[in-house]
Amino acid sequence: MNIACHYSIVRFMPFVETGEFANVGVVMFAPAARFFGFKLLVNRHARVTNFFDQLDAKVFRVSMKTFREELERVGEMLKPMGTDRRLKALDRDGALRLWSELIKPRDTMLRFSESRLVLAQGVKVRLQALY
Repeated sequence: MNIACHYSIVRFMPFVETGEFANVGVVMFAPAARFFGFKLLVNRHARVTNFFDQLDAKVFRVSMKTFREELERVGEMLKPMGTDRRLKALDRDGALRLWSELIKPRDTMLRFSESRLVLAQGVKVRLQALY
């Protein structure tokens, strides 16, 4: 069975004035599967820090760590809405509002692409493939 998955690409854009960015991860929400997950660049920082050679590599590493913690916090917020399957059904409206709030445009170094939709038979496999 195909499951509709909302996803967004995580972009690192340290210099807003140039508009240049590097894709550094993917975040996914599949309401029908009660799934929220993400995959972020972990170790291979040189690709990004070499691209933005004027940026201190420590800034990138700290930004990614903080961002990961934020995504984990959002995942925890979704659990009482039904992603942990303790409820009979997902609070779909609340979860979708949280998803929209998460990926809305912000003036930060780490941003999201527009929300996209993809069908998947396995949400974790599709998340890995999109990454």
